[in-house]
Amino acid sequence: LRARAPLRGAMGNACPHRTPAPAAKPNVVMVTAQEVRENGWLIIFGKVYNVKEYLGKHPGGADILLSVVGRDATVEFETMRHSQLALNQLEQLLVGVYDSSRSDAEMTDKSAHGNPKKLGLTGGRLTQKEGLQEKLWDVGERGFLPAVNPVKELPAPWDELVKIMDFVPSYSVQGRFREIADSELQDLPSSRQGIEEATKDLSEGELECLHSVLGYVCLAYIHSPPDVYEQDADETVNIMGRLESAELRLPKWLSMPWLSVSQTLGRRPMLDYAGCVLNNWERIDPERPLKPSNLRLLRRFTGLVDEEWFFKTHIIIEAEGSHVVSSLVAISNAVQSNDERSLLEELRSLEENLWRLSSVCLPIMFARSPQDHSLLCEPFLFFFRLRAYIKSVDVKMVGEDDELEEYHLHGPSGAMSTILPSVDALLGIRNTSANLREAVKTFENYVPRDHRDFLDHLRNAPESVKSFIESRRHSIDEGTWFALAAAFNSCISRVLDFRWRHWSFVEQFIVRPSSSKAAASASASVCPMMERERSERPQPVGTGGTTFDYLQQHITDSQMARIPLGVVEMSLLKTPEVAKIFRPQMPNVPLLDGSLWDVGGPNGFVANRDGLLPGWGPFFQGPFPGCEALQQLVAMIPTFCFTYPGLEHVEENRGFAHPFVSKCEALKEPLLELSAVAATMGILDLEHCWLLLSFVVSAYHTANRTVAPLAATCPVTGSAGAQCPAKGKPTEALRETALRLLPDWLKSIVLHFEVLAGREWHGAPEYSELVLNNWKIHPKDLAKLKDDFVLSRDTVH
Repeated sequence: LRARAPLRGAMGNACPHRTPAPAAKPNVVMVTAQEVRENGWLIIFGKVYNVKEYLGKHPGGADILLSVVGRDATVEFETMRHSQLALNQLEQLLVGVYDSSRSDAEMTDKSAHGNPKKLGLTGGRLTQKEGLQEKLWDVGERGFLPAVNPVKELPAPWDELVKIMDFVPSYSVQGRFREIADSELQDLPSSRQGIEEATKDLSEGELECLHSVLGYVCLAYIHSPPDVYEQDADETVNIMGRLESAELRLPKWLSMPWLSVSQTLGRRPMLDYAGCVLNNWERIDPERPLKPSNLRLLRRFTGLVDEEWFFKTHIIIEAEGSHVVSSLVAISNAVQSNDERSLLEELRSLEENLWRLSSVCLPIMFARSPQDHSLLCEPFLFFFRLRAYIKSVDVKMVGEDDELEEYHLHGPSGAMSTILPSVDALLGIRNTSANLREAVKTFENYVPRDHRDFLDHLRNAPESVKSFIESRRHSIDEGTWFALAAAFNSCISRVLDFRWRHWSFVEQFIVRPSSSKAAASASASVCPMMERERSERPQPVGTGGTTFDYLQQHITDSQMARIPLGVVEMSLLKTPEVAKIFRPQMPNVPLLDGSLWDVGGPNGFVANRDGLLPGWGPFFQGPFPGCEALQQLVAMIPTFCFTYPGLEHVEENRGFAHPFVSKCEALKEPLLELSAVAATMGILDLEHCWLLLSFVVSAYHTANRTVAPLAATCPVTGSAGAQCPAKGKPTEALRETALRLLPDWLKSIVLHFEVLAGREWHGAPEYSELVLNNWKIHPKDLAKLKDDFVLSRDTVH
């Protein structure tokens, strides 16, 4: 928790415009909402700016600014993560401070037709009843999401894969996943005949679930957690801190099922976009729509909220993309039937649906916690923790003839989504980059067949929308033609808006964290690996394995797709920023034998005994009844960890059991048995149980909480409904509130251990549980326990 603070500072999250608007003073101009609308100004973090003279200078083109004038553009501005130079230029355009107290109407976005657009999600299109669709990937009511809810369970023998997914985050971070997999999964079918026999009765949904689970398990097997902080100076490592010469290999009992299932589905053996996004979700309340507060991932690598939020954003984009798909089908029908009136109507509908993707869905990626305003998906954690698992990989697999064959596999990428390629195909946006065309063709091997067929149908249409409108320049009424051309160009503007925002994501999540150049800006890289002085570094690439040069070309291609109306188009300019590099120094602390909390030795306040106690482990064993259940629950926390996003009121989620709550309830009896024998424990076992219990109870409390009335207004954001981090509650009040949210049986366990441990639980693990007593020595270092042994990142876990 403490380690994330410098990351946020380095990322530049503390925007100088994020401070509250100053109180009215004689020399401060207060501007009303009506004045903002009438003058075409815009509001950013409570300040009003006049961008009229800056339209021709804006690097992203005038269209982006024109789409937000007359309203609050804070969401759009923060999404793009502007440079310090841009912030300085913005200050020169300042008009005054927005007077929210005199606002006579809600600041809403408006389309070109004057209809107000609410900055909100629709939850996707209404779904049909399960079982009505013939195929899982029918492009219909749900767009490119599966026609029915993703499968969560598999029959034997594949159920072992589903079971081990509950522990992937814990085992992976401990570096033990390969050991566990070798022990638990070697009995999986590994012959062609055995695999065919075990999969012949599986439905398409079950095959897709199996393909996704195999992708997660296989990538977790070949990838260990990246260690970018400490490497020997003479080692040649890549940008992720791994040995360049390391060979990645899968055993036959994993590679054969993966290859076989992939072949059956007509896709490559890799965790693709369908496996980690399209078919990797469940709704908390099955009756409510797909929105961030009603959504969780089925499978994950790290258990970090950042991973949950990263993939959740893509799922929301696909859910809202169902409206885009509906518009595409209607537009295609209008073109085929030569119906200009319906075409105009549907183009306007498409423009609004694309606007929702770019202006509502994409900013979700940069959403912040309502508690402390920190990013829910930190770009540096994505790059150095999650991306290590999902990037492209060269791996050797053992086939049926026991021969090794090397595969180059592309990681899941947003480029594997079919939404934007379908829009390009129908509108007539050309792809002039040969490299991009080749990459797109490669990515299509990772896309479900039905999605490919839908895309090919649009590509093979007799004419695109652009050619349809251009060919009727002189054959239809002039007013109708200009209306069609203007509606078409509005759709192009929304496509450009989406691609510019996507480029901003690329900058934040890949370019900046991987930059090797020093920069004096606040967005410097914090990765110590960047300090390695090497003449050449790999060019940054996406998870799909492609470089980003083509993105600029694709933006230019989209710009050129507009139908000329006699208006001079603005050129597109964009200059990516680079990051500054530094490495923090970490002191070594000697190890001391003695009593657990003796502060007189070299360890100071750190516990004097590591967590590898006699009788505990190496798996879930323990010296007392209930130890196994307690350890299992701790290992499940990363898998079932997700927080309410703050984008919607969590009151809507009351009454629905969180998955982790269900796990705790199922292990109620063993935990009560553990509590019954707690008084007989020695100090080491007692402190270890208290450590584990504090994590389990805190996770239960977070998952099962009901929301108390929120503060009226947050002084940081000025918005209602978010508890300001500067206004803390009294410690005793927090404790009483937290205890009230626990069931009686769990509350009794906590109170009993509090008496024995001599410390109270206040709703979250304390510093002693998070840091001082939360470490162990790796088994490989046990032999080094000599006078010169030190605690370091190498030896302590």
